[in-house]
Amino acid sequence: VAAVARSGARDDGGADVLLVVKTTATESPTVSVSPDTPAARAAVAKKLRRGGPVYASALVETRVAAMQTSFEVVASDTSPTGFAATPRGDVALARTGAVRVDSDGAAGGTTTTTPPPAIGLASGDASLEDGFAMALRKGLEVDAADGDLAAWKDLLRHFFAITALVDRSVGRLVDALAASAHANTTVVVLWSDHGYHLGEKVKLEKHTLWEPSVRVPLMIKDPRHPHGFGARVDARVSLLDLYPTLVARAGLGLPSQPQTPYPICGNDLTPLLADPTAPTGALRPVVVNVVNVNYLATYHGDLKILRWGFGAGDVELYDLAADPDERTNLADDPAYADLRAALLANL
Repeated sequence: VAAVARSGARDDGGADVLLVVKTTATESPTVSVSPDTPAARAAVAKKLRRGGPVYASALVETRVAAMQTSFEVVASDTSPTGFAATPRGDVALARTGAVRVDSDGAAGGTTTTTPPPAIGLASGDASLEDGFAMALRKGLEVDAADGDLAAWKDLLRHFFAITALVDRSVGRLVDALAASAHANTTVVVLWSDHGYHLGEKVKLEKHTLWEPSVRVPLMIKDPRHPHGFGARVDARVSLLDLYPTLVARAGLGLPSQPQTPYPICGNDLTPLLADPTAPTGALRPVVVNVVNVNYLATYHGDLKILRWGFGAGDVELYDLAADPDERTNLADDPAYADLRAALLANL
């Protein structure tokens, strides 16, 4: 087995479908799906044809001590399996160790250990390589044994260093404000425009609907509500709420709708500043959008629904209280059918 990756498709039971690429130093790559069912094959083919190539690598959710190489996997009308894999034109690295695979090619099968084949590819254009895979690959170029882990640690180390620098800088600003004549007349707001994947779901990016990307820091300090300093608000709010909140805090009125090309959709968060435990039932629901107008997510209590398009397999539903890492898709669970329909209609 040269590569295993999530296809982005799900079978009729809602489980992730994996792409499994097999090859040797002398044979062309072959692709299978796991679980290998007609529904899973159809879902993967649809995903590949609609979304373009899926790039598979041996870097799965956890570290695999095996060969790491990249393959371009596409839906194929000529391949006996319906899919085709072509080694990517970047750098393939042989690693010592073994990869554990299902001996029957299906989830839950008996695992066996297979030594990784050594494959050498010419260096080429790596511009399409996933950022996380690229970082780990470059680490392996330095240290073929543990360079991927060292690179991942380095990513985290730099991210935390930046966070610490921001924290220190914000502290300096707040201290200077507190020592000035403006301390009691200034509202301080700290926020970010997006979160960031640091390896979660094998991603190093921001353009997803999953929690590492859509969760952002948001802090509001209003000197008129000192009892709220340091309080945590558990209500789900949106960056769209900042404008109506700050307009209200400044004592200004919202512009009338004819003066604006689009409706003002945010909520005034003043009630939460006055009482961090205030009920939020009257607030508009939070809706998240990334990259594409059809990529949307919204919440209903602890339930979160994601829509990546309009296909049958383009919906994900998670119970964040029980599944904060968003690994168990409930979208096709009959128990959630009515709620799924209502949330999709809301989107």
